[in-house]
Amino acid sequence: MGWILVSLSSAAVSGILSIIDKKVLTNFLPNVGSFGLLLSFMSIISGILIIWIVPQSSYVETNIKFLAALGGFIWGSGLLVYFHMLRIEEVSRTSPVFHTYPAIVAILGVSFLNEHLSVTQWFAVIMTITGAILISTKITGSRIFNINKSTFALLMLASLLAAIGQLTNKYVLDNAPFWTIFGFRNIGIAIPFLVFLSKDNLSDLINGMRHPVGRYVLIFGEIVYATFSVWLALVAVSMGPVSIVTALIGTRPAFIFIYSIILSKVKFNILDEPITKEIILSKSIAITLVVLGVSTIILL
Repeated sequence: MGWILVSLSSAAVSGILSIIDKKVLTNFLPNVGSFGLLLSFMSIISGILIIWIVPQSSYVETNIKFLAALGGFIWGSGLLVYFHMLRIEEVSRTSPVFHTYPAIVAILGVSFLNEHLSVTQWFAVIMTITGAILISTKITGSRIFNINKSTFALLMLASLLAAIGQLTNKYVLDNAPFWTIFGFRNIGIAIPFLVFLSKDNLSDLINGMRHPVGRYVLIFGEIVYATFSVWLALVAVSMGPVSIVTALIGTRPAFIFIYSIILSKVKFNILDEPITKEIILSKSIAITLVVLGVSTIILL
């Protein structure tokens, strides 16, 4: 079951990427548009290079290539919404809501890919969603659940789009070589972010690349490391059942929570998010629900 290790590795790697995204949006790029252009250019260039360098199989039908690009487009649309919310909220709150998409994938996987989940596994899915919702809440005074409704709705829309994109990925990976799908999917991811192609956003991106520290964070964090993260997730999906693999990748919030505790310490002061005993307790309970839910899905 090597796909289990690959899936969990993907969760750990992408957890670090979430923190990199947050720091890029707050320190080096002033808006989602400039960040989106970076992602768009990176995805287009990598997609074209992969298609050009890796020999293409003649048996792969055009409609499969189109679906690969469409899956990337849908996934990219979800990321577009998510990154916008990431800029205005804590990464340890936005990410868990977005990562409820494994539950949606499980439902769609059973409905369209003939995958099977037992009653206990369905209960585990509900437990995972509950944990993700709890960790996304803010405790304000006597109000425990104080979620901005529009923020929550947008994050759930991003989650739905991510789920559909992931399901499409699995379908095309079952019908074509990995590298063909990876190339066309990357091009599809780039398309939604091209809506931000403007002189101002391009200027902001160039200024970010000129920053003495920012250029290295952007190149190695958002281009090299991000590409590796995307590749690892797609490898995991290609290896195992999408319902379970996606649920494993959905443990990403647990890794983010651990990273947040470490990096928010005064010694590091990287995330600069409030870490109190009450917050640690509430998020620990929520993360425990997520981990127990995902673990149940794996073991049964």
